[in-house]
Amino acid sequence: MNFCPDCGKPCEGLKFCGECGFDLRPYIPVVDNITPPEQPKPQATATAAVGTAQPAQPAKPQMVTAQAQEQTIPDNIEELLAPFTWRKNADGKTYTITGVKDKNIQSADIPYGVINIENYAFYDCISLTSINIPNGVTSISQSAFHTCTSLTSINIPNSVTSINSGAFSGCTSLTSINIPNSVTSIGQAAFWECKSLTSINLPSSIASIESWAFYDCTSLTSVNLSNGVTSIGEAAFDSCKSLTNINFPDSVTSIGKWAFSKCRALKEVRIPRHTKVPSRAFPTACQIIRT
Repeated sequence: MNFCPDCGKPCEGLKFCGECGFDLRPYIPVVDNITPPEQPKPQATATAAVGTAQPAQPAKPQMVTAQAQEQTIPDNIEELLAPFTWRKNADGKTYTITGVKDKNIQSADIPYGVINIENYAFYDCISLTSINIPNGVTSISQSAFHTCTSLTSINIPNSVTSINSGAFSGCTSLTSINIPNSVTSIGQAAFWECKSLTSINLPSSIASIESWAFYDCTSLTSVNLSNGVTSIGEAAFDSCKSLTNINFPDSVTSIGKWAFSKCRALKEVRIPRHTKVPSRAFPTACQIIRT
């Protein structure tokens, strides 16, 4: 929180405004476990993951049956997983990435057969500029790419259904992201302070945008909400100071407190009559037109 939403005075790091006494605590986001675990996750070894050696008959490539596009898991997948720490899943076929061996990693090519990227897996990999996420991954876990400050773009496969809390928070160089229509939810603070993100298209599959999801995305100029979004959480787009255009489809039934507070470039919005809009959801200078 940099400025008081009531009087506009600087108040970074405060719980109450020093000028007017305004209670700033509701503006301070709470993202569970936003700090990484104190102890690094142990690296899985090939012996632990593969288990007892099999007889001479070679293993057949495995299928990831959950995917519409049928692919085979490469025979050398554990070699391809060399840059990462990982574990084999209970199904005996697929894998979870738990972290990286070198925090200075610059690019990451995750092989097909990985279906989970664990919480904090790429946390604070500040040199990471590109990553390939394969079809088969079903969710972007909590704070998975938090503060990957050099990451400029990312393509999310259409197997992903959720982008969890803090997933890309603090990715300050992220200019574009493709969100497929398989995604149904965007978690709390998922894109917090993605200060280089200029526009976002949210597909009709997304029903809710959680609190603080795009907080302080200062370069964001336009947001396209597809018909299907029903709720916009508290402070979801707060402090997006460059935002000039956003559409509200008829599907939107509620807008949270401070959702667009301090979006001072936002001069006019058209909102369906049935949509609940609390006070201070928009800047005082923004004209709200009911449609």
